[in-house]
Amino acid sequence: TDVVDLVAQTLTSRRYAQTANVPILHRKEEFLHRADPRWEQFRTITQAEVEAGLYSDTSRIGYRDQWNELVRAAGGLPQIADFP
Repeated sequence: TDVVDLVAQTLTSRRYAQTANVPILHRKEEFLHRADPRWEQFRTITQAEVEAGLYSDTSRIGYRDQWNELVRAAGGLPQIADFP
């Protein structure tokens, strides 16, 4: 993954191939056209996550292990591994 900081004019590369606790992408429907067959599924998942309060502290949701712990605490919404 490459991160570009436009203000500092820097480029940072990060490699996660050997990392067990990888970053995850939330709100996947935001990256898809509404005609994509997965859009409705991802929108439904995001709505359930919002209703469960999982986005209330966004500093805790960027990596799989922390996210899965929040999901477990919320009562068992789908885990990251269950998503396509």
